[in-house]
Amino acid sequence: MPRMCWANEENGTTSKGATRWRCKSPNCGNSTTRTRTDLSHTRDFKAFHSYITCTATLAEVARQQGVSRWTLDRRFIPFWLIEVPNPGEPHRVYDQIFIDGTYTAAGCLLVAASYDHVIAWHWAKSETDHAYTQLLN
Repeated sequence: MPRMCWANEENGTTSKGATRWRCKSPNCGNSTTRTRTDLSHTRDFKAFHSYITCTATLAEVARQQGVSRWTLDRRFIPFWLIEVPNPGEPHRVYDQIFIDGTYTAAGCLLVAASYDHVIAWHWAKSETDHAYTQLLN
């Protein structure tokens, strides 16, 4: 198991400009950089929000971010899995339920609605049996 160094000092920068830190312990001397995953997550979520609320394609958003389309698609995977709270009434019986899917640049929004309000909705990549099952669950 690697040792944890607590007494670090700045030791220049990497070729990309990140600050390099070196352990001051005479027995160690490890050099490392620190990452800010919170900033990376925020950057990726802003790009995802821009993608699903605009008409730009994934390739265009990727070009704006300076990465490939496949990299951006991989970064967006966790955001497709966000569960939205559903304050529905679990024991209510509806006479009719209307279900439909609407395609956007970001995927497919499946909606279950009664005559006067939305009962549930679910984001999916496309209209499939599994996606509609998730909607109705």
